[in-house]
Amino acid sequence: MSACPLCASQRLEMVLHVARVPLQIGVALPSHQQALGAATGDVRLAQCRDCGLVVNDGFEAERVSYYPGYDVSLTHSPTYRAYLYQEALALVGAHGVRDRAVVELGCGDGYFLRLLCQLGGNSGDGYDPSLHAAHTEAVGEGRVRLHPQEFRPQPPPEAPGLVVARSILELLPDPAGFLRMINAMADPGRPGTLVYLEVPNADWLLGNRMAWNVHYEHRSYFTADTLRRACAAQGMRVLECGPCYVDGQYLRLLAVAGGAPTSVSGPADPRTVESARDFAGAYRVQRSRWSARLASWAGSGLRTVLWGAGGRGTSFLAAVDPGARLVDFAVDANPARHGAFLPVTGHRVCPPTDLRGAGCDVLVISNATYKREIVAAARDEGFEGETWTL
Repeated sequence: MSACPLCASQRLEMVLHVARVPLQIGVALPSHQQALGAATGDVRLAQCRDCGLVVNDGFEAERVSYYPGYDVSLTHSPTYRAYLYQEALALVGAHGVRDRAVVELGCGDGYFLRLLCQLGGNSGDGYDPSLHAAHTEAVGEGRVRLHPQEFRPQPPPEAPGLVVARSILELLPDPAGFLRMINAMADPGRPGTLVYLEVPNADWLLGNRMAWNVHYEHRSYFTADTLRRACAAQGMRVLECGPCYVDGQYLRLLAVAGGAPTSVSGPADPRTVESARDFAGAYRVQRSRWSARLASWAGSGLRTVLWGAGGRGTSFLAAVDPGARLVDFAVDANPARHGAFLPVTGHRVCPPTDLRGAGCDVLVISNATYKREIVAAARDEGFEGETWTL
């Protein structure tokens, strides 16, 4: 085993091994043949016995790249958009991020950055190698510039008032180095740069046995405790850290950058250790039950469709229907995925309108968070069959 990417400990305890999973969940391929030949890797989930971080020990950074077209956006969901609006409103209102320079690392299409600049009259710079091109636009009294590249540290004309990194820390081979870089973006002579981080919540994932939320490209899985200590160790003064979004499936951390690194250590939370040890058995049970369920429906002549071709849907299909014989196709609200094919399995991704007249009997919803809006959209397209949720 390799060392923990957070504390460098060699004491990693194996949690789960899943072979031949899609290398990247944010990619849908333009042809069926390309999808079947998509790269795969092994997830070797392990937990550090010294700091508690859960890691994919099978992760190889050189095999993963974020190029134009990579897309894991959830902003096609009204539920998710409402959440982002409230988060941006809190940063602008409660934390005073107004008329400031804002930097977002891993900004995706810039949706959240636009909200911050529109609501607070801020000037935002977003960096993401998956962007197709550089772009500048005015939003309200603010301004947004999007850069199709990774952020490269350089002395800015002024320290940013806010640094944002959402759904990126868990992807990086060196999370400690990334946090160190963010801490150094503050002005040493005028500390006060806020840092807003968001990551998947490992306690929620493990405790609720979310089998399909485990992905190859996720190098690290943070609990509130490991995230808080990781930031403090690099010099940040943590203001708040805890669960957010529906049922606490993410963690939100707000901190002040610019401090001196501190030694912050502690053993893994016993509850997280117990959940991690139970996770492998739960994964195998879920995979077996869903494989049998899908096979039974297919054997009875029922047509099954999956709604949600993002991370959970991609992981689920790779695990239970790798030959694409049990699920007819996938549906997704993201138009960028329509007409493409999911990696490894080759399931075609279709718009919701394709449900109309397709004769589908069972609709499997990949994410319970969006069940209400998905069921409503499916009914609008004439679907009258059963609905199941992963």
